[in-house]
Order: sequence, then C-alpha cells, then structure tokens
Amino acid sequence: MEQTRMCDGSNSSYSSSVQPPIRVDILDGIMKEIATQTASFLRATAGSQRAPKKKYSQLKERVKRAIDNYGRADRLIFLRVMAHLSWF
Repeated sequence: MEQTRMCDGSNSSYSSSVQPPIRVDILDGIMKEIATQTASFLRATAGSQRAPKKKYSQLKERVKRAIDNYGRADRLIFLRVMAHLSWF
C-alpha cells in the first residue's frame, strides 16, 4: 500500500505549500520576461529610443558614402564595395 501512495504522489510528509523548484524557476522567468516587455513597451510609447550600436552606425555611414559615390566610380567597384559592406 505504501508503494502505491508513493507512485500516486500523495505523501503525508510533503506539504502542499512547498512548490517544486522547477515551477518556481519557470514563474520567475515569466515574471522577468513580463517586466522586460513592459519596460520596453513603456519606453517605446514614451518616445525614448535606444541608441543604435556603434557597429550599425558605422555600417550606415559606409553605405551612405558608397551610395553617394555611385556616380563617381566604376559600377564594378561600387558592387565590390557593397558586397564587402554586407560582410561587415
């Protein structure tokens, strides 16, 4: 009889107020994600935006310069520059 109780998961020494750690970890993760999403939403609605990463700002400037110089250089050179920028 004791064996069937253990299989059923009903153990008199186990308190129902104690939650398994996995459930607590999942709920903590969900709460953190909700807080992150709420903060992101509030920043977006308030009009504040994160500054773009330096890498993307530099890439934007390089693409702009390449497009501005399109008429001054050979098309093959332009295509090489654009192909090289795509691997930045």
